[in-house]
Amino acid sequence: MHRVFVGTRGEVYEQKGEVCELARRKDERKRWVRMEYSNFINELDATWFQTETEALLAAAMQLDGMGREILERAQQLRTRAGEV
Repeated sequence: MHRVFVGTRGEVYEQKGEVCELARRKDERKRWVRMEYSNFINELDATWFQTETEALLAAAMQLDGMGREILERAQQLRTRAGEV
């Protein structure tokens, strides 16, 4: 079985048999961190995808949304600081 999914923080995971691996992009290379499957399922809430491409696209969209939330919060804080 081979499944790919995106975690709640936009991280991309891949399941290969009983071992799940966390995929991270750095300098255009993949880096893998292995996790035992039971720990992996217990610790993470994720959405499953059939292909890595779909999962990476979803991760990018999720991280983009998180970035917008951070910018909005920063603007709120700047506005409050100006009002004080």
